[in-house]
Amino acid sequence: MPTGAKNCARGRFGSEYRDAPMTAVSKHQNDELYALRHSAAHVLASAVLDLFPSARLGIGPPTADGFYYDFDLDEPLTAEVIDQIEARMKEIIAERGKTFDYREVSPDEARTLYRDQPYKLELIDDILSRGTDEYGNASETNVLSTYSIGTFEDLCRGPHVAAIDDIDPNAVKLLRTSAAYWRGNEKRPSMQRIYGTVWRTAEDATTRSAARPGRVRRAWRRWMRRWARCWPS
Repeated sequence: MPTGAKNCARGRFGSEYRDAPMTAVSKHQNDELYALRHSAAHVLASAVLDLFPSARLGIGPPTADGFYYDFDLDEPLTAEVIDQIEARMKEIIAERGKTFDYREVSPDEARTLYRDQPYKLELIDDILSRGTDEYGNASETNVLSTYSIGTFEDLCRGPHVAAIDDIDPNAVKLLRTSAAYWRGNEKRPSMQRIYGTVWRTAEDATTRSAARPGRVRRAWRRWMRRWARCWPS
């Protein structure tokens, strides 16, 4: 077992979360949906690479109601392409029995692993030199680690669900795309961001999707009220 893996937190989601450093898990160790959505983001990246082997990967964090992943692609993401990616995700999830496996890697191994992924190489340098995590947040450790599922291996500290079996393929949905500057800097490359969501079951997904338009309208009204206070008539 790698040294860092001895200091791990474990949560429950169907089966146990895969081992990950305490700093990565402690904030969310009891949040089942956090690990589920993080894992779905990895499946999304795996699906995109299957369909577009030259894709350059950015980051793919879980969010309050889903997940996203940023990609640098040579072609635009049309609605038809998004449907193809979602279908490929479901195929990957249907390959039951695969686990999310954590391991620590040396700087040289990491750079070799991601030699064709310039954004990952930049993240590796930042983790080592600036003490940040893969999302650019301050971190207590500069350990480089990955999670793999099948042949796909991503720079990551977790947490994740234990196995692909913990994801209901009918509870996964890709929602929309947008442009996003790499690391939020308008002077950096513009990437294509894919947003998705996943819930514990297909029934949960249906219920939450039905409620989503109402949440969007309420958020829009809150924004308009703030705007009105800033710009009084």
